[in-house]
Amino acid sequence: MVYAFEIGDDLPDPPTRALVEADLADWKARLDRLIADICLWAEAFPGVVCERGSVAKIERKMQMVGLSKPVELPALLLHRLVTQSVRPLPVEQRTEHMVQQGLPGRIVRHEATLSITPDARWVVGTRGQVWIRSDKIFDTIADIGTPEQPDWRLIRRGDPEHLIPFTRDVLHDLLGRLQ
Repeated sequence: MVYAFEIGDDLPDPPTRALVEADLADWKARLDRLIADICLWAEAFPGVVCERGSVAKIERKMQMVGLSKPVELPALLLHRLVTQSVRPLPVEQRTEHMVQQGLPGRIVRHEATLSITPDARWVVGTRGQVWIRSDKIFDTIADIGTPEQPDWRLIRRGDPEHLIPFTRDVLHDLLGRLQ
């Protein structure tokens, strides 16, 4: 980290272990609420299953105060069964099952996964950020709120609209993009 100060400025107090531990507890609680909301929202999207897990993280600020053991933070995998028509077949080449089901051709079913994992608590301008990743999606959710009121925002790479409020509809849009 780099800080710029004028001569005569008071330097901020260095972080204490107690403050960092309290901040980590708050971070974990905010992540737990975010993960619970995402699972609730995902239940309303057809074919999605939530798999809760955790990731071990250690950050520089933790090490500065003597915390050398990684902290376990909640993470999430959203699995979606994706059905795609790969290519239409001429009517005479369709099987009886295809005709009965009204299928235009060969159908492929596979599982697409969206992972939601904490990136870092101490990110300038935020109260922490979380990665959202799939094979075609790499976005970030950042909390720009206050200690009492988290305000999660989606940051899409290359999107001119910046800091989109992270809502149920935004999650459903991401799930719809899974291929």
